[in-house]
Amino acid sequence: MEIAPAQQRPFLSLPVVLLDFAAAKGELGWLTHPYGKGWDLMQNIMDDMPIYMYSVCNVVAGDQDNWLRTNWVYRGEAERIFIELKFTVRDCNSFPGGASSCKETFNLYYAESDVDYGTNFQKRQFTKIDTIAPDEITVSSDFEARHVKLNVEERSVGPLSRKGFYLAFQDIGACVALLSVRVYYKKCPELLQGLAHFPETIAGSDAPSLATVAGTCVDHAVVPPGGEEPRMHCAVDGEWLVPIGQCLCQAGYEKVEDACHACSPGFFKSEASESPCLECPAHTLPSPEGATYCECAEGYFRATQDLLSMPCTRPPSAPHYLTAVGMGAKVELRWTPPQDNGGRKDIIYSVTCEQCWPESGECGPCEATVHYSEPPHALTRTSVIVSDLEPHMNYTFAVEARNGVSDLVASRSFRTASVSINQTEPPKVKLEGRSTTSLSVSWSIPLPQQSRVWKYEVTYRKKGDSNSYNVRRTEGFSVTLEDLTPDTTYLVQVQALTQEGQGAGSKVHEFQTLSMEGSGNMAVIGGVVVGVFLLLVLAGIGLFIHRRRKSMRARQSSEDVYFSKSEQLKPLKTYVDPHTYEDPNQAVLKFTTEIHPSCVTRQKVIGADKPMMIIAEYMENGALDKFLRVMKAINEGFRLPTPMDCPSAIYQLMMQCWQQERTRRPKFTDIVSILDKLIRAPDSLKTLADFDPRVSIRLPSTSGSEGVPFRTVSEWLESIKMQQYTEHFLTAGYTAIEKVVQMTNDDIKKIGVRLPGHQKRIAYSLLGLKDQVNTVGIPI
Repeated sequence: MEIAPAQQRPFLSLPVVLLDFAAAKGELGWLTHPYGKGWDLMQNIMDDMPIYMYSVCNVVAGDQDNWLRTNWVYRGEAERIFIELKFTVRDCNSFPGGASSCKETFNLYYAESDVDYGTNFQKRQFTKIDTIAPDEITVSSDFEARHVKLNVEERSVGPLSRKGFYLAFQDIGACVALLSVRVYYKKCPELLQGLAHFPETIAGSDAPSLATVAGTCVDHAVVPPGGEEPRMHCAVDGEWLVPIGQCLCQAGYEKVEDACHACSPGFFKSEASESPCLECPAHTLPSPEGATYCECAEGYFRATQDLLSMPCTRPPSAPHYLTAVGMGAKVELRWTPPQDNGGRKDIIYSVTCEQCWPESGECGPCEATVHYSEPPHALTRTSVIVSDLEPHMNYTFAVEARNGVSDLVASRSFRTASVSINQTEPPKVKLEGRSTTSLSVSWSIPLPQQSRVWKYEVTYRKKGDSNSYNVRRTEGFSVTLEDLTPDTTYLVQVQALTQEGQGAGSKVHEFQTLSMEGSGNMAVIGGVVVGVFLLLVLAGIGLFIHRRRKSMRARQSSEDVYFSKSEQLKPLKTYVDPHTYEDPNQAVLKFTTEIHPSCVTRQKVIGADKPMMIIAEYMENGALDKFLRVMKAINEGFRLPTPMDCPSAIYQLMMQCWQQERTRRPKFTDIVSILDKLIRAPDSLKTLADFDPRVSIRLPSTSGSEGVPFRTVSEWLESIKMQQYTEHFLTAGYTAIEKVVQMTNDDIKKIGVRLPGHQKRIAYSLLGLKDQVNTVGIPI
């Protein structure tokens, strides 16, 4: 919501008075109840002017209920009325003895009706507005000095819906003088704001809401494209708030105070905006009053993208100076910018070509047969190279200077230059091969010129010998120069021969024959290279056959292939959960896909009605039963560590089953009972057992009888099934266990261990290896 800076403060309201007791000078004749008691109309003189007031002062007698009702007030268009009261209240302590029933407040009521009830007065028809209490009370000293303190209070009531209303004042035992009762409603006054007219508007009835009022643009003002219609909001207190949108003087008009005036002659304004009218730019005609643009003078123009505030411009003059420099079958065109740029900076150049045949005198465009170093019709530089020109042809080039208004005129601003091509483009020569007594040379010329060449002349001689030379002619594009001297530099030049004579010659090239020693060495090197190549081919064939046989033996499905590279090993599947398979035989088959058939045996059939196969686990160290015969470690109290993510309760049950004393192990019925309890209390399985990565790979491995660590790096890697990295460790300089235990995680990555699982296996084993080395006292 946009608010103009000048409208931060509200605009004052316009009050419309419905009732003014003070202005009526006591002629209203309000109704009192009970009649003849309580409120009484009194007259007094103030500043030599009579004033009227309703007063009541029955403070001694208790239980006062005195009412004063106004006449029926016609509401009109008011929705909310404001009641302004001016009154005095005497201090109860100013009365002798201080009457206990004295009050210092009175109540204000109102009642709506569509007709005037006259003298018919009923309390139940009235609704209380508020209890009116004074800010200042007239005390005894003020009263004796005839100095009363006047209070002013204002209340509002709304929304009103009936045709009229009454006000009533209830006295409950106070000494009150009512000097003025003024009832009015508020309007937001007529307003001219932001070149928009807003009519006089009745204030709304609900305090939180704002009445939205649409404005009308003044003469020659419009709402700008994409802008908001002018709107303001009339608040409940009759003040204008929150202006939105605005009107702007239309094209050809400018803002003068709160109106839009036409632009003066010689000035213009091209669009609806807050900007003033602008003076007509250079090279334009004087504009009439209220102009939206200034027409260009004769010979001057505006481009489509030019602003109307910019001066009118014209096409540039021709390039000031143009030269054509022939370079065989090429021409370089150079020129200088035009002396008159037409008042613009967007100058580009366009180059056209015309060729003429000397025999017939016929001429025609040549853009299709030649090539330009840059696009010829949008050049920003002042030079260009034209190539693939035909020999013995006359060419005329025209360079035109253009700018943004050149398309608006029929005339052209160009300069021409002519050139005759008498020679073909020099051949491009290169050395194809050489020996001790020969040089093989080839060359090329542009395709359009080849039809004019009938032979090529090759001239060659020894470098430093200017007395003799040799010449060979050929119709092809290559030649072998033979019977040359070994280890000698020759100067070679190729020239095209046409029907008209000799064409342009190539530059002189220096080519050297091979020496006798270099030739022999080259032969040896060539033989070695061929031998090495044959050995590599044979090795590749053997490796291919080996891998093919290996792949034919492999038993794997598509989902079992974990890596695409042959040098990467498949990780071992340590466990297959048979509960996830409907058929247990499928689980066994899934597990054995990684095991060679020779490693799987059926031990025996257990049970009579439900035989099941028992599969010996295929682990890193062979079958589990065979591995457990490493019985020395078991007798010493070693037990397998907790598997990863194993619940602590399950691992504790496993440890009880591995007790050394058979009698201390739980019975099968006890195991079933414990497992049943764990299943019924799943929260007990959330606590995981401690996991020690240093022993999670295998048992502590030693190669000596007294716990001496591994003797070699290869022996250690083989023990953790990572022997494929033996070469990596040795190549990186880790040739001894003492060096291996000093490795970090970054060192493992640097030597070429890429797989995260292999990195972890080696790192965890290193932690355990460090403990073993420290135990036996080998310094690290």
